[in-house]
Amino acid sequence: MTTTFRYSSSLAVLALALSGCAISPVSDTGRDQADVRKRVELLLERYAANDQEGVIEMLDPSGVTVLGTDMGEVIHTPAQLRALMDADFRLWVTAKFSDIRDFDFRGNGNMASAFFVASFSAAGGPPIPIRIDTTWRKQDGTWYLSQSANAVPTVGQSAVR
Repeated sequence: MTTTFRYSSSLAVLALALSGCAISPVSDTGRDQADVRKRVELLLERYAANDQEGVIEMLDPSGVTVLGTDMGEVIHTPAQLRALMDADFRLWVTAKFSDIRDFDFRGNGNMASAFFVASFSAAGGPPIPIRIDTTWRKQDGTWYLSQSANAVPTVGQSAVR
């Protein structure tokens, strides 16, 4: 092998490695976590206010999946989300989220997840805990909701006691 060939090969490998770095998204986890947390809070605020257009603005333009607590609540379109919110607010009339806790954030550039528990009350009733799992996708510097699932956890009814 000639010195020129080794030098050219080394430069090609270095260029390839650096090009991978240049196209890989760089994540500032602390900032991303704060930004996603703000988006979570805004999503819950808009949902509780029955602000359907405000919630729809937060949905990932490339597609969304929302799984509600009922097996039939599988949402992929703005129209389905509006129908779900209409049904929710016919039943509840009012809603409130508070006390976000056990917030777990995982982020890597343009994708992030936020799992948490919040207190939820409907129609002025007592608050109950609700687990919410969300996936967010960053586009043009804004985090959009890509996936969400929620569950009402039980106490003393699982295999773990």
